[in-house]
Amino acid sequence: MITILSSQSCFIHQGGLTQRNIVNDDGYCALFIVNTPAVDDSGIGHAVEHFVFRRSKIFTDPSTLFQLTSLTDLTINASTSSSVTYFHCQSQCPATFELGLRYLLSGLISPIYDNSDLQYEIHDGANCGVIYRELLGSQLDDSARRQSQIDKSDISVERTYQYGGDSRFISKIAVDDLKNYHGQHYQPAKISLVTANVNIEQVSTLLENITFDNGFEQTVEAQQNYRPMPQQLPHEFERGQLLARWWIDPIFFGYFERNFLALSTLLLPINAELVPPQLNLNKNGLFALNVIVYEKNIEQISTVCKQFIANNTPPIFSAAIHLKKFTYGRYSPAINRLIELHYGSQPELSPPVRLAIGTPSLHRLTSVNLHHSCENIAKKTLRKPVEHLLLEPLVKLSNRVNQIKPHRYYSTNNMQRVSAIPNLLHSLYLEAIEQLVDDVECRNCNDTQSEGVAVTYDLNNCVIVTQVAVPNGALAAIASYIIGAYPSFLSPRIQGHCYLVAAKYLEENSHLVIFSALDVTPALRFKTISQSLLLLSKDVNFISKSLKLAKVKFCNVYHQAMSEISDIMPSTIEEFLREMSDEIIGVNKHGASR
Repeated sequence: MITILSSQSCFIHQGGLTQRNIVNDDGYCALFIVNTPAVDDSGIGHAVEHFVFRRSKIFTDPSTLFQLTSLTDLTINASTSSSVTYFHCQSQCPATFELGLRYLLSGLISPIYDNSDLQYEIHDGANCGVIYRELLGSQLDDSARRQSQIDKSDISVERTYQYGGDSRFISKIAVDDLKNYHGQHYQPAKISLVTANVNIEQVSTLLENITFDNGFEQTVEAQQNYRPMPQQLPHEFERGQLLARWWIDPIFFGYFERNFLALSTLLLPINAELVPPQLNLNKNGLFALNVIVYEKNIEQISTVCKQFIANNTPPIFSAAIHLKKFTYGRYSPAINRLIELHYGSQPELSPPVRLAIGTPSLHRLTSVNLHHSCENIAKKTLRKPVEHLLLEPLVKLSNRVNQIKPHRYYSTNNMQRVSAIPNLLHSLYLEAIEQLVDDVECRNCNDTQSEGVAVTYDLNNCVIVTQVAVPNGALAAIASYIIGAYPSFLSPRIQGHCYLVAAKYLEENSHLVIFSALDVTPALRFKTISQSLLLLSKDVNFISKSLKLAKVKFCNVYHQAMSEISDIMPSTIEEFLREMSDEIIGVNKHGASR
């Protein structure tokens, strides 16, 4: 059943899910908005976000997400902040988008919470767990590490929470915590959906099939409300240093972002450190301006800040600014337009606000000692066997996509051909390129599909770069899609040994880059990657079933006809993978670069 509120162009589906839809040239897009308040430092909202993607009653295999995104043009992701979580997906293909929308709806409404998944997706009590690896990675960044120290220093009732999670708490999250938080905040009536070019009846049909078993019994179970974890008080402090905090209306967040460098420079002579502002709001809806200062300079920092504001007068706002606009850089233009539509339909007037700061709240600056457990690393990183299958939803999608047709929206929303690797891997990538230059000069490449392989790693990451012969660019791109969907290759991520493992073809440099980020054993990862490539090269069934989807994706991304890649057969992929695996093993024998 669909209820239409014509005055607001809003559709209310079964269970209370609201949907707004627009028609434009952005392809098929969907944005789910879920209010997920941070109520402690456990990162419970962040954890539920991960489990929405992991498994559901319809999509029970944790590799579904990665097979979907690797073998199709579907982009799908989520991000959690202090008050809201966005889940979004988009595709140019209606069949692919429908599968992605069904996958998201199923995860949002009926995720599977199981004890066996806690150690993989959150923390195993030692060094593994996807969220634990992610939190360790955030501590590699000086700014993030400083912000974590600040969050732990303020123990007042006005404090903000570490919505991404604190490594001291995440191992305490239990299945009941996940169920209760989900049951409290993920009810369909509390979820808003904004779409572009998506049929209302299509959403209604998908939603009803997910929400009800046999058309009668509702599968969403009522749970108790989530009970926040007790706060852990600091017991060691930096001598003589204090945290000074001003609580400020978030409409001025942009003002302090723009003037961060200028104000920081003015505070340096009095040995005070202005911390980059974060849009993490407390329960009163205010963000904190933080300064680390020695006790003797407290009065001086107030004087400096007040004088700076007097000399650089910010505007007076008469209407509330929707804070979500500050996060626009995270999303594609198409998804940003949906965010704009959602918040633009909810005008919030406020009285004129003028920026003024008074006396800051003061807190002792806690000491933060990073401690990484090394317990049972070898045992914890042994991969468990996986089934090497192309999942049935992908098989069905492959059968639906029978021919290549130019997608209606490519003229205005073309996919990017170049897939950038994460910034934290950039230095390793450059090291690998230097190795390749020497390698290519020393070998005869006339009879090979690649021109060399280089492997580099550090304490947290592993990067493999293959220099692909230029005529084999299409082969390398298609192979990267198939690699990224193979269960053996994905197993380190699925089983919590790293934060991300992926294969990307960089067209500009003819590089096939395979990497594992925030890995518990990066020095060993290139060995398991080589093994998975060799295993895949012998898996004719998986290659044959996934090749059709990979070719469709390639032709749409690179605007090529299927006839131009007709010579790429399963045997061609098998040979390419086998050769690459052999070359990685060869690099291993001579020693990878560290």
